[in-house]
Amino acid sequence: MNYKERHIAKTIHFSLLLFLSISCPNRSNAQYPVTYSAGGYGGVAIDALGDVNGDGIEDIVVGYPTDPTTPQNMNNLGYVGSTSVLSGADLTPIYTFVGSTSLAQYGKVVVASEDLNGDGVKDILILSRLGGGGHIDVFSGLSGTILFSFSGQIFDAADVLSDYNSDGVPDIITVERQGFAVGPYTRIRSGIDGSILLSVSGVSPENAVSLNDISGDGVPDLVVMDPNAGAEIQFLSGFDGSLLHTGQQTVGVHSPFHLRRAGDLDGDGSIDVVSPGANGTLVVTSSTTGAAIHTIPVPPSTNPSSSLFSFDGGMDINQDGVPDIVGLSISAVNGASQRVVTYYSGSDASMLGSVLVSPPNSIAVRFAGNLDQDGVPDFVVGTT
Repeated sequence: MNYKERHIAKTIHFSLLLFLSISCPNRSNAQYPVTYSAGGYGGVAIDALGDVNGDGIEDIVVGYPTDPTTPQNMNNLGYVGSTSVLSGADLTPIYTFVGSTSLAQYGKVVVASEDLNGDGVKDILILSRLGGGGHIDVFSGLSGTILFSFSGQIFDAADVLSDYNSDGVPDIITVERQGFAVGPYTRIRSGIDGSILLSVSGVSPENAVSLNDISGDGVPDLVVMDPNAGAEIQFLSGFDGSLLHTGQQTVGVHSPFHLRRAGDLDGDGSIDVVSPGANGTLVVTSSTTGAAIHTIPVPPSTNPSSSLFSFDGGMDINQDGVPDIVGLSISAVNGASQRVVTYYSGSDASMLGSVLVSPPNSIAVRFAGNLDQDGVPDFVVGTT
């Protein structure tokens, strides 16, 4: 029995009612449905959190920014929304966070942060609206208690990986805008209290991702996608925000989720990134040089212009020591369009396997660690 036969991908689906299905690793597309009723739109706002409840299985954070079980926002911005941390073992809630009525769309973006308070467990960032601006709450992943909060302009995206000011705590990258008239722009904020460390000028990104030090100056760097610069990937200095070099152009529908860390695919010690490319491809870009490492064709679609929905990287499916890539697309299957998750080798871009996913409105995929303890990374699929 070869690798592909032994390891058909396991998937978890979050929909309006959080329909869960897990594909059996030894039977193609075998489904085991479990329901968890939470309501709201939780399709895109998902992330892998690591093990927060100490059972040895990685857990998941899911945002429901339009959760109808929560109160209405006092400024008529819709429901307050909620965010839940779910056990990776059985999807039971570990914590559920609901914003106050001054907030709205609570959980429109959720981030499984690095460990900010030094307890050895990843922490949680929850983005929401606050009047005409934005708000971020930072919670302990271990206890569920709030660590700190900060408000500002509208927060479209956030990321946490590296320590930019050398205080021993990973810091926060945000993409912010003042309505639709000013911004967006990128800021690096303290992982201790959210205070501004650096405001990056000259770029108007839709997303920003924290990296390690790719310039060799001892300060971690970052990468953004700027639609005003031809949807170009730009690698920026974490010291002063200056442009280090450019990367590949991205195409398709851009969002805060269309630029992801891929891990170190070329073995140069730097974290590479994956983004959507031309003609329904995924492009893995070297953070060191900006050159393409791989251009990966996703399965052909009956509508190629909108075939690619989501992707992720950073985990090694085939155990060859190189992180692999997973993508969710609309593909032509037996003459009809269906949602397909396909996973690719980070070494040579070859296809390792694929699995049809249901329901048909699946829109996001994320690696989630080894949920079933078989030694192979699993992934979660979010739906509307």
